[in-house]
Amino acid sequence: MRYVLMEVQVIENIEPIAKGGTAAGEVAAKLFPSIAARSNDNAASSSVHAAMSDIEDVLAWANKADMPDDLRNLMLNYVFEKRGSNQRVADCFKFAAPQIEDDADADNLDQEWLDYWRMHAEKARNEDVQAIWGAILAGEVNNAGAVSKRTMSILADMEKRDAETLVKLCSYCAGGKMGNGEIEPLTPMLINVGERFAMNPEDIARLRSLGVVDFDLGTGFGMVNSMKCQPGSVFQIGKIPFIVIGDGKAEFTVNRFPFTEHGLQLASYCTIGEGEGFADGLVEHWKSLGFRVGIVQEWLGDGQVKYRLI
Repeated sequence: MRYVLMEVQVIENIEPIAKGGTAAGEVAAKLFPSIAARSNDNAASSSVHAAMSDIEDVLAWANKADMPDDLRNLMLNYVFEKRGSNQRVADCFKFAAPQIEDDADADNLDQEWLDYWRMHAEKARNEDVQAIWGAILAGEVNNAGAVSKRTMSILADMEKRDAETLVKLCSYCAGGKMGNGEIEPLTPMLINVGERFAMNPEDIARLRSLGVVDFDLGTGFGMVNSMKCQPGSVFQIGKIPFIVIGDGKAEFTVNRFPFTEHGLQLASYCTIGEGEGFADGLVEHWKSLGFRVGIVQEWLGDGQVKYRLI
């Protein structure tokens, strides 16, 4: 019974949202139509009664049919799993709700897409994965068509280890929207074997096999498109734009480790460039190569910026 009551509590916590009249509430009502339909006064009793009723029905049927204990337990496990899947959907939704824009239109949320999302969200047991599922739901409400079914299928195939690798990889990436409105491509930095933020080649290979990235580490693959950083290059690292300034002699290589189309969709729901020690490590690396490093403070026209040296 403890398991059932826990699930009931999670669903009840969504009820005020579903009845709140907001865009997030409308999405909650689509996911849990039963709680949107009932009143607050009988919410708890109805939920608990429904849980008990399901169990009692299975037990009564099992006893009447003289069902073997193993089969009866299997049926009860199915009841618990179904209620558990609702809990996992609720866990995903709690990440989505704060990200759904107030002026979003939940009617733009395609029911077929939502059903497909729910089918996968029901299986999400890891919090990192649940956070991504929640962000995907919010993103689709805010901007219909942002994430394809194929991308969701890839996420559904991820194990906990894969999700953690994706989150870590994104935290070691430069890129994102800069102060002048331009979007800098997502670029992993210093992640190759032997480098400062080296990642496990086996973990990256798993992401490649899933269709998230299109490179391997330590094998030379992905190095072909490398470029030399020019003095005066700007890199968006997390929320901070850095400018790297040299005298024409200092240089370093930026390797283009590409994400796939689906990987970029997933990465857009991860935190970019804010890995522990990432920004400080890059600044130290640039300075060790002979560059001066500054923080961009103002964007001017014609590619010019004002900056403060650090």
